[in-house]
This record gives sequence, C-alpha cells and structure tokens, in this order.
Amino acid sequence: MSENATPAQALADVVPKLLLGGPTGLTYHQVGEVVVVSDMVRCTGPHCPEWVSADRLPPGRYPVWAGYRVDCGPLDYPYDYAHDGGEDEPWRSPVAAIALLAPGTDPSALPSLSFDRFPDVTYFGPEVAFVWDDSAGGLLASGGPGPHPELNALTERTTRALRDADRAGVVPNVVVAELSPVTGVNVIALPVDEPAGEMYDCYGEDDEFICAIWTVG
Repeated sequence: MSENATPAQALADVVPKLLLGGPTGLTYHQVGEVVVVSDMVRCTGPHCPEWVSADRLPPGRYPVWAGYRVDCGPLDYPYDYAHDGGEDEPWRSPVAAIALLAPGTDPSALPSLSFDRFPDVTYFGPEVAFVWDDSAGGLLASGGPGPHPELNALTERTTRALRDADRAGVVPNVVVAELSPVTGVNVIALPVDEPAGEMYDCYGEDDEFICAIWTVG
C-alpha cells in the first residue's frame, strides 16, 4: 500500500481481508461527516431494536465512507416499481460496507492495523442504514415502543430521496440530515439490500478509536 493511498484505496484493500474474500469490487466514496456529541455512533436501520455501535469516541466530526456495489441491479426495470410505490424494488447501487474513521486518520496505515470482529450481528434496513450519534435516537424518541412519527417521517423522507437518486443512477447515493440545530447532531442515510451484517473495529495503543467498519450482508 502506497504511503499516499487514499481512504478509498485503503478500504478496498482492508474490507475483503476482513471478510476473507468479500465484498470486492466496491466503489468507495466519502459520504459525509457524522457529528459525535456522546461517545458512541450507531450504524443500523432506523427501526431496528438491536445494533452494534462504535464507542469510546471523543466529540467531533468523523468522516464516513461507503462502499457501493455499482449497477448491480437491473438497469432497465422490467416492472414500474416507482408506479407501485417502490415495493420490492431492488437497489441498483446498494452499499455493502460502511466505514467510520477518526478525524485525521492516515488511510495508508489501515491495511497494517489489527481489527477485532464484534461477536454479535448488527441489523440494518429494511431498505436503509442510518449512521448517527447515539443521542439521535433520543431526539426522535426511537428508543421505546412506537409510534414514532418523527422517526417515521425521517425514514420515509430519506428513503424516498435515496430511491429517486438510485433510479437516476446517482453514486454516491446518500442523504445527510441535521437533527439538532443546537448540537449539530445529524444522520447519514444509505441504501442497503441486506438486513444484517458485522462490525469490525480498531483502537490504538492508548485505546484511542481509529476506525470501525460495518459490512452489509
């Protein structure tokens, strides 16, 4: 790996090794920065009751990268999914890997680092993954039993925007929405086509956070 490797090049090298051969052939893009005000970031579906978080994060803005499987779905839909409300519509370019980097991380160092696999499965979907600070659930009252009208509205709005962009062939396809003008807490929404995945993380010698990678599927 070159000393001048970009995060996209480093992640393309790291992710297949974590999964012992897949996913490969992903196109990586930085899709935004998630604002951290607690010490934890979730990557999960908006209504999932269980997830695996990256923790022990100092407050700040953390770059988020996503690996897309570009044009893996039908280019010419045999059925007008949009007319039918999008039910069962396949994503043309879903996300298969999501990476959270500590600010200032040298991407060329990632392939030489040791990642730990979290033993529990993390859950996404059914159509989108949200990357957001742990406090965001409280802002939308998503932690307890429903209904959750604000969360439902956010999910519907972001899913619709992602669907429109996906049908148009837009990559990277992402929606970033601010949830609190006071703290700046936001959500990064991404298209996914699998309900579960795994999480790998890496910390330094002084237990400082370096990187977390969620794989989809």
